[in-house]
Amino acid sequence: MALDWDSLLLCGLPEEMAIAKLFERRGCYDPSVLQALKRVNQIETVLAIRKVQVSALEDGMIIAEDIRSIRSTLLCAKGQEVTPAVRLQLRNYLVNVGLAGPNKVSAPLE
Repeated sequence: MALDWDSLLLCGLPEEMAIAKLFERRGCYDPSVLQALKRVNQIETVLAIRKVQVSALEDGMIIAEDIRSIRSTLLCAKGQEVTPAVRLQLRNYLVNVGLAGPNKVSAPLE
């Protein structure tokens, strides 16, 4: 598990997303060891990347991959937080132009 943890961090994932990847690999690691890793690194929220439609975006999610229109116009850059204004902009583009979705976002692992 430690080698996988280091590999994920070396790939540039934030700790919250790296630990989410480990949690998603059910059966590979002892859950008590994962919880200990979470405590030691003082990670309160475990984030996971998932694909969602524009209608499923919620405030506080983080865009994990650039969102573009079907004409390749950049609408939201990776790392931007979803806000009511962002959701409105994306819904307008979806209706009037079209989006190249679904979209990847990071959100708390449920």
